[in-house]
Order: sequence, then C-alpha cells, then structure tokens
Amino acid sequence: MDLGTAVGVISLGIQVLEGIVDYYGAYKDYGDDIASLCTSSVALLQTLQYLQVQLDRKGSTPDDFRAHILASVYQCNDGLQRLRKRLDKIKAEPVPLDGNILKSIQRQATNQLRKATYPFKCSTLAKLRETVQDLRDNLSLALQALDLNMAGQNTRTLAKIDLRVDEVIDRLDALNNCILDDALKRWLSPMNPDTYLQANLKQWSPQSGDWLLQGKAFENWRQASGSIWLTGLPGCGKSVMCAAAIALTQQRRMAPRNTLLAYHFHSFSDAETWTLGAVLRNILHQLASQSDSVCNDLTTLFKTCGSGSRRPTDGELAGLLKATLSYGAETYIFLDALDESDEKFELVELLESLQSQSQNLHLFLTSRRHVALIDAIESGKYYEISMERGAVNQDIERYVQHQLLFDSNLRKFSSALQVKIQARLSSANGMFRWAALQLQGLKNPRLTRMGDHIIERQLDNLPKTLEGTYDRILNELDDFERREAQRLLALICFSRRPLTLPEVVDALAIDFEDPDQGPFDPSYRVKDPMAVLDYCPGLITLMHKRRANAPRWRDNPVIALAHFSVDQYLRPKPNEWRFGGPTAAHALIARTCLRYLLYFDSLDNYSKTIMREYSFLYFAARNFSYHLKLSGYDEKAIGLAWRLVNTEKALRTCYQVCRPLARGPGLIHTSDFVKRRKRKQGFTFSSNTPGGIFCAVIWELQPLVEKFIEARDTSLNEGFAFETGQDASMPSTAIEAAAYVRNFDIFVMLHEAGAQIGKSMLCVLNAHEQDHQFATTSTSFSSPAEDQEKRTRNLFLDYIIANSKVDWTSSNLLSSAVIHGEIDIIKQCLENGADPHLTRKATSLSWITLVEEGEDELARDEISLLDMARRNNHSGVE
Repeated sequence: MDLGTAVGVISLGIQVLEGIVDYYGAYKDYGDDIASLCTSSVALLQTLQYLQVQLDRKGSTPDDFRAHILASVYQCNDGLQRLRKRLDKIKAEPVPLDGNILKSIQRQATNQLRKATYPFKCSTLAKLRETVQDLRDNLSLALQALDLNMAGQNTRTLAKIDLRVDEVIDRLDALNNCILDDALKRWLSPMNPDTYLQANLKQWSPQSGDWLLQGKAFENWRQASGSIWLTGLPGCGKSVMCAAAIALTQQRRMAPRNTLLAYHFHSFSDAETWTLGAVLRNILHQLASQSDSVCNDLTTLFKTCGSGSRRPTDGELAGLLKATLSYGAETYIFLDALDESDEKFELVELLESLQSQSQNLHLFLTSRRHVALIDAIESGKYYEISMERGAVNQDIERYVQHQLLFDSNLRKFSSALQVKIQARLSSANGMFRWAALQLQGLKNPRLTRMGDHIIERQLDNLPKTLEGTYDRILNELDDFERREAQRLLALICFSRRPLTLPEVVDALAIDFEDPDQGPFDPSYRVKDPMAVLDYCPGLITLMHKRRANAPRWRDNPVIALAHFSVDQYLRPKPNEWRFGGPTAAHALIARTCLRYLLYFDSLDNYSKTIMREYSFLYFAARNFSYHLKLSGYDEKAIGLAWRLVNTEKALRTCYQVCRPLARGPGLIHTSDFVKRRKRKQGFTFSSNTPGGIFCAVIWELQPLVEKFIEARDTSLNEGFAFETGQDASMPSTAIEAAAYVRNFDIFVMLHEAGAQIGKSMLCVLNAHEQDHQFATTSTSFSSPAEDQEKRTRNLFLDYIIANSKVDWTSSNLLSSAVIHGEIDIIKQCLENGADPHLTRKATSLSWITLVEEGEDELARDEISLLDMARRNNHSGVE
C-alpha cells in the first residue's frame, strides 16, 4: 500500500468518526451503551489523527516502521467502509425526537424507545461498537511501531541533548580558561615577544646565517641539552641571528618529543624588558601556553598571590621556572641582548642554577662581550660562537642581493649600478646595520630619479662607521628639519615613558619658533602620522606593543630608537646628550608639555572623549612636573608653569586628567582609584578643582610655591573641598598637601609663611600607611626606601608636635605609631586616653600574651600594641 492510499483511508476514517461523534454525542448522557460508543469513537478518531500527523512528517519515521503503519491502516479500510455505510443509513433515518421529548420518553419508557427507533437500537449500537473496536485492534500494530519509533527518537534526542550539554560544558570550560588566561596575563603583564621576533625576521634573508644554523654546533645543541652564547660587535646582526635560530627551532621541533620553547628580547628602548622579573614573567607566560602542568603551577601561584592582588616576586617566579624544567620536557630558551639587561649578574646566576638542575634545558644567548659578562662567557659553561666578520660579510652580501632583487625602489637602478652597489655594501666589515642603513638611504625616491653618476658619487663617499652614518643622516636635514629631529629624539630618549605615534604627532604640533611661546595648535599636526619617521630616517622606528590593562583606544604603536647603536651615538655616556645635555632635553620636554596644556584654556566645551581627541594630554598632565624638576627648573618652563597654575580651564583640565591624589607613596586612595578605573573609555569633569597653590604643592614645584607666598594674593589657609565624601585623611589645604606628599621643605616654608597646622594634619600624614596586617606580621628587615620614609615621618612628627596642639587620643595616630614601632608616641597616646582595644581591632593585630618586665600594670591590649611596635621597628630608626 502506498502512502497516498493510506492517507485516503485515514481521511475517510476521520470523516466517518467525526460524523458518529456528532450524531450520538448529544445523547451520550442517556445510556451507558451510547456513552461507550462515543468514547470508543473519540479514541479511534484521535488515533487516526495522530497517524495522519506522523505520516505527514517527512523523514521522521524510518522506512521499516512506515511499512508496518501502512499495512495496519490498509487492514482498517474494509471496516471503515462498513462504518461509513452504517453512518449513511443512520443519517437517512428521521431524527426520532428532539432532546426535550427524548428526555420525557426516556423517563417513561427508555427500553421501548430503543426497540422502536433504529439509530438507538441496542443491536445497532453494539454493531457500531464492535466495528470501532475492530478498527482500534487493527491499528494497535501501527501504534506499537510508532511507540518504538518514538522511543528511538527519544533516545536519539537524549543523546543529542547529552552531546549539547557536553558542548556547553566544554564551552564553559573554555570560557573559564579564557578568563583565567586573561587574568594571568594581566597579572604577569608580559611583553609581546612576537613583536621583536617579527621585526628581526624582516631583516633576515634566505640562506643568511647558514654558517651558524647549518653548523654542527647548532645542530648538536638542538638535539642535546647545552648552552650557546653568540657574541659580536654592536650592529653585526646578533638579534637577527637569534630570531632566525628561534624560527628554525620552531619549525623543526617535534611535537611527540614533548618540547617547550620560549624567548625574550631585551630592548634598550623598552625599560619593561630590562629586569630579571620581566624575563621570568615573559618566559613563564609562554611556557604556560604550551604546557598544562606549567599553567596549573602558574595558576596555583596566582591564587597564592591573592588571585593577582600582588605581583609575584622574582624568587617565586624563579622557583616556578625550576619546577617547570623538572617535568622532563625538552625546553628551549632564547635570550637576546643580555648586555642590555639592568640585572646581568642576577640573570647569569639564575641561568647557571637552571643549567645545574636540568638535563633537558637548551639555552641560546646573545650579547656583546660586555665587561660584566666576560667571566660568565669564558667560564666554560657556555659554547661561545663569535660572529666573525668574514661569515657576517657573507650574510650581508646575501641580504643586499635579496634587497636588490625584490625591493621595488632598488630594482629601478640599472644592472651595472646594482653590481656596484652589491660590491660596495658587501665590504661592510661585519657591520650588518651599516649595510642596511646604506640600502635604506638608496631607497630614497629622490635618488631613484637621479642619474647613475650621482648615485655612484654617493657610493664613493659613504661613511665608514655607524657614527659617521648617523652624522650624515642628520646633516642632510635642513635647519627646520634638524630642530624637529632633535626635539623628536629628545622626546624618545628622555620621556618618562615611551610615547605612542599619535602622542608624538601632537607633541610636534607646537611652533617653538613662536616668540610669544604660543600653545599647541591642532592645525600644525602632520596629515600623515608616518611622516614623523622621515624626520630621522634610519634612527627611529615603530614598535607595536600593547600595554597590559590599557584601554584599546590607547593601543597605538610606540616610537623608539631603531638600534642600540643609535642610543650610544646620542648618549655616549649616561649623563650626556649630543644636543646640549640631559637637562636641556628635559627642559624641552617640560616646555612641550606645558604649552600643550595651556591650549585647553581656550576651550569652552569638553568632550568625554577628550583624551582620544588630544593624544598627548594624558602624558603632558601626568609628567610635566617630573621633567620640569629634571630640567633644573628651566626659566622658560617655570614661566609656563606659572601661567598654568594661574589659569582656570587649563589647570582644571590638567588636574583632573592627572589626578595627583590618586597616586603617591603607599596605598592608592580608593575613591580616586575607582574613578580612574571607570574612566577607561570616557572622561567626566568634576565641577570642583583646587587652586593653583594647592596644585603647585601636590606637584612639589617649590619655585611656584615661593612665588605664591611672595605674591600674597592667595590665602595659605584656604580650604578646598573638591572631593565628594572626602575623608579626613585627604588634604584640604596647601600645607596638608605638603604633608600628604611628604615634602618637608615645602611644609616648613608654608608654616613659616603663616599656614596653620590643623587638627587633621596627623590623619593626612598617615594617609599612605602600608597594609596594617602585613606590616605587623613582617619579620624582614626594612629597605633603604622604608628607612628614608621613617626618617621623613619623624621629621614631620617632631615638627608638628613642637609647633601645634596634638590630639593624643587619636586612634589614627596610635595605630600609625604601632606600625612604625614608635614606642614613645604609643605610651603618650595611652597615657592621654587613646583606646588601645579600638586600635587593635582596626589594625587586625593578633593577641599576644607576653607580659614584659616593667609593663605589668598595662592592660592586655596595651601590651600587644607595644610588643607589635617593637617587632615592627626593624631599622633601628628612632
């Protein structure tokens, strides 16, 4: 039986049964036999309707089940035809009575009525019930087939649900891992080593370095544990060779061998790469991404450090790295430019310790033969490979040949001229960077349009050294370009932190030839930011480097010196600067920041995206005072700073971008910290800003404070309620601000000029105490910085006690004295009624039952405070 015939049979059955139900349904309450017929008919009708729905669903029922259903339906055809004929006969008879008459007859003679009326005869009803029951029996096989099919479908559905649940669990696990990875990355704040790797690989050409990479020493090192130290002169291409060695090792390492690989590039232009901690964080972050065991250990350390609430120490990281090497995986670690590290000795000591403890460590190091590293290089623990001039010259020759073949600008030269270029640059005397710089100069579009004789003359007059090359680059600039280049190089070399390209563009949009010291002018911005690189071609470069926790709108490339030799050229000695000395460079930066800030006094409206519209604003506001101090308070810069603190709009902008009270020694003030965190993507200005003298004190600009005192235009005791909900520990006057920033000279100067020491002064002085519980449980000796902090605090305390009325009942003063181990102040506070129990509870001090001689009369809390104070006074500073 085909599907169409079965559908027709089912449709006939539905039609017939609906007719029976409609006919007898009105009388089902007047006898069990009628009610039974209606019930059976309804059940059969529902069965047929269910079968109709299932057959209409394409693909929902397998073929074998469908065949059973069709056969069962076909068996019902004859019964349904008989039922249809009976229904037609029943409908042809006249309706015996309406309902009301039927009720009356039923009450009188129900049996006689059934005998007399055909549709309601017992025999008629019995035959109908019998036919309906036969049809239901015939369809039972179809229902069983459907039940089996539904059971199978349910099983498959449950399997799909299980699969989807597993997928959801996997996705949740992956999401949790992503969240944890992000937390670990923020905690470690590793640099992006791939930036340096790719930058160096761009300078590598095929077959360059074969003398090393295809050599027996390198192949043995790759196959068995050991250490290679590659040495050479500055500019000979050590970093390029290191990058090539990393790329080759990554390509050839075998996954089944359970190998790990990590690398770190020290960069003279990036202070974040100089320390031992930076090396360890970077290496461990890479290893954790390749090994679950390392990741688990790192996660454990993360939780030990309060889930990232504090940074791990170098010792903790070193211990974790040693544990990593004990897992047995072949571990390859590449460290480039060790001579540029600030902690060379500590790093070499760690490497030697790792070598002695691991049989699976492969170390690859590069550096100059720096005086601080010679002993380690010659210790016999490393296989030294020196970059000989002959081998490097071969690499240079290949590099030059590759550039001449594939660079679009160099291909424009005639074949004869290309041969001369190849011959001239191949004799680079082992200086890879020298050859690269000469090629970069030849790519100048101006030269490619000139005749061969002019280029040949330039080739004959090439400088012989890197220093000569740098001189030539700067000397070829005109006077304006040279001044801009010097300003740009000063910004790169002496700025407090590396500057992004948009920041540099804004910093250069100031006309320093303006005799009126005019502010920043947005119309002076270069149209193409990349044009900034043309100010110092070959001396500067861009580094794409994402700072941890930085908002994405600040994710811009950082401008930096192109090579370590450039830094040596510009700063031959630590305190020297080729263009006038470090003081002059800081003065130039300070004047640039201040002139930029003064521009905002001309703005009437401020956008929430102000720091995106004015890229240099954040750096200028936060760092102008730093560079002003290092300039030796340059006269022109002081004049600009005086203009700033006497403006309204510019000072307001500077202060609220800078947020000086949100940083400083010790703890960060919570309210300001939260505001700064919420200011990632937008900026909201407060209506209240402190005055000029307050800001001058907070920025510790003593010459400006002296000017305010001399001018006597501002009350020294004027209060500034500029923070909503400000507590007593935050400064509200200029002299309190001096105590807050721990500047004793300005504090005394203001007091002698008439500023009053208020009752809340001690609260302000204690605003930046270290965590109480940590301080009271520490048993280590204090650092020199902590000793200096105690001495400064004692200066303030002695001066305040001698020159003002002290509230000895203050729990703030008592708890601070406990932290600093100031026994005399504790005793004086207790003698004057300070509550020791409140102080102990507030500082989370543990109970100590020790009763010391001579102090038996003190209460238990008082003994605890004194004992804690003695234990906290590590330095012996009284």
